[in-house]
Amino acid sequence: MVTINSCLNVGFEVYKVEVQISMSWGYGVKIIGLTDRVVRESKHRILTALHFNSFKVSGQRIIINLSPSDLPKTGMGFDLPIAMGILIAKKLIKTTLKPERILFLSELTLNGDLKANQGYVNCVQKMISSDFEFIVIAYEARNRCTHLNQEKLVFCKDINEVIHFLKTEKKENEAFSKSEFFIGTKTDLDFCQIINQEDAVNAAQVAVLGQHHLILKGNSGLGKSMIAERIPSIVTRIDHIDKSEILGIYDLFNNITFREFDNKEIRFRRPDHNITRVGLKGRIQGKLIPGEASLAHGGVLFLDELNYFQLDVLRLLQNVLDHRKVQLKKGNHNFTLPADFLCVTGFNVSETEYYPKIISPSLIERFDLCVYLNPIAINQQKELKEPLQHSKKMSEEINEARDFQLSRNSRVGGGLNSRLNTQQTYEVCKKTKAVASLFQEAVETNDWSFRRQLKVLQLARSLADLELVEQIDEYHLSKAITWAP
Repeated sequence: MVTINSCLNVGFEVYKVEVQISMSWGYGVKIIGLTDRVVRESKHRILTALHFNSFKVSGQRIIINLSPSDLPKTGMGFDLPIAMGILIAKKLIKTTLKPERILFLSELTLNGDLKANQGYVNCVQKMISSDFEFIVIAYEARNRCTHLNQEKLVFCKDINEVIHFLKTEKKENEAFSKSEFFIGTKTDLDFCQIINQEDAVNAAQVAVLGQHHLILKGNSGLGKSMIAERIPSIVTRIDHIDKSEILGIYDLFNNITFREFDNKEIRFRRPDHNITRVGLKGRIQGKLIPGEASLAHGGVLFLDELNYFQLDVLRLLQNVLDHRKVQLKKGNHNFTLPADFLCVTGFNVSETEYYPKIISPSLIERFDLCVYLNPIAINQQKELKEPLQHSKKMSEEINEARDFQLSRNSRVGGGLNSRLNTQQTYEVCKKTKAVASLFQEAVETNDWSFRRQLKVLQLARSLADLELVEQIDEYHLSKAITWAP
């Protein structure tokens, strides 16, 4: 018996799978181990590919067991490990490497070419830190793996290249430069195109700096959507999440192919107000399909006309903002997907009074700041001579302030300002007598909850960080109080 190693996506988790090949007298190929139809059909692809490449494998009965047997096996990634196991078991190839040191993962075409499929990159990302010495994958996935350790990866175009590697231990990989995630967004949208909304633009900059969820209020046509759409243009770094998770999520998303995915683009998701709870959360339909919350992971989720969204969707949104993840369940399996995004919402001031039961106070309390967009008079448009700040300049200021913020917060074991716990918040938000008096007066006047008090302090901290000052003063706190929802 020969054992070959592979792996399987179960939701967002990856599990090792042993492909056990046993040869006996008789005819036929049998695949067992709780397999689906796609896996069972793989024997036809594998035998045809081996025959096409002049390997004669008939004449014996082949039993293939995919272990562990209680784990449902789906997908086409087992084609290559099964093919290699058959060749090694029948002693049709000689290898200087021990098969247990290698992980194989790829689909096979009928002529023996290697193909990458959905969930492929997520498997590689999770298994790269395992004890395997090499991971053999399809050559067409090379541009999706440039951020990973290239020493372990072996890219092959077809089954003959895999056999050549097993015989010689020589990799023929091209030299890849290590890619960086999220160096900017390819867009023509720029904050300099916004007219006379300095306060809202400043609020967007502070929101990005500290990862503060933002509410934009105002009448129709004042630029709420324009501001939200331009926020990705000033997000040039992500310090609070594992960036490879984003690529893994889009790897699971059926509508995104390898060629279409650009890992340098900040994700901006704008679901319609008719979206259902399933559309926001995701679903399991044969395989896991991420929802809008997970597709916005590491990016921006813009919910325009928040008051028109369904009540159950808003309740789910509140839960996602609290936990920064979504949970799906099917049968005995629970799946968790990350959903850590900057949430931006907008609605018309005149309409909010009609939806008090939809937009609950508990949901509003999950947002850090709220800014009102003022109407623009005709004479203001004529007087505008110089544009507002460009997105490039704003992003440079954010990067400098982000370094300042993380350097200080790291001393108390924290990260971004909005992620600080109670003790960390009070540690980095030292108040003078005047600031403490102003804060106490605001708490008593507005009857704030403890959560709101912390959010106001964190927001004031971000305002001070944007100016690169260590001490919060009355201006920073006053601005934070004004912006409190």
